[in-house]
Amino acid sequence: MSPIDIIVTTRTTRDRQVRRDYVEKCIKFLNERTHTPYRLIVIDDASEQGTGARELLRGLEASGKIHKLVFRNERWGQRANLNLGFELSCSDPIVFTDDDILCPDVDPDWLQRLLDAMQDHRKFGIVALNSPGKNYVREGGARGVRGKIGPITECKALPGHFQCVQRRVLKGWQYKTHKGQDIRHGGHYPDSQRCGRAHDIGLKVGYLTDTFCFHCGDVPVRADKPTETILEPVNWKTLRPPEEWAW
Repeated sequence: MSPIDIIVTTRTTRDRQVRRDYVEKCIKFLNERTHTPYRLIVIDDASEQGTGARELLRGLEASGKIHKLVFRNERWGQRANLNLGFELSCSDPIVFTDDDILCPDVDPDWLQRLLDAMQDHRKFGIVALNSPGKNYVREGGARGVRGKIGPITECKALPGHFQCVQRRVLKGWQYKTHKGQDIRHGGHYPDSQRCGRAHDIGLKVGYLTDTFCFHCGDVPVRADKPTETILEPVNWKTLRPPEEWAW
């Protein structure tokens, strides 16, 4: 099969150097846990000098873990970078994810599960992974849950946790950037804008009920207290995280 394009945007600043660690883990886990063919497109939004972010990304590109790497010389913002990522991509569907989201170790792998769900349920324009952290039960997480359809829980909007998006959702459409942002679909959240666009063209949005990723932006994982970020103990077994997650 043709590889699926995965688009990640990232930016590391001196006051948020943890983002460098997040994107490193994100790409490391993608490389180790994704067996379905994919191409990783990474766009760095002018990470600051002295953070080591650019050197890290160049090294990952040289080792073959990044297939297309773009450095911005000045900050453009996430929407403009997502537009560029879409222009550089050619697969259908495409996967968008944030740089602080870690994919799970599951069989079949997480990407194949998304592709299978979308193939079986073509009315879904976007299907994402579930998240075990509090992000999915607060504002900014999955909103407007409408019930299950097969392996997918349908909802109104999703965060950017490995969103698998049919190309027709974004074809001929771009995120409005800067002061011209499109506030109809979630204000400054581009992941919500994608969901709004899918609804606009008559498609559904949902997430895989039983396949979980990990959001570094949530409460840090503790090996001795996994329920701090995982709503049900069974999800801990589903994720099978290595010891290094106990930061």
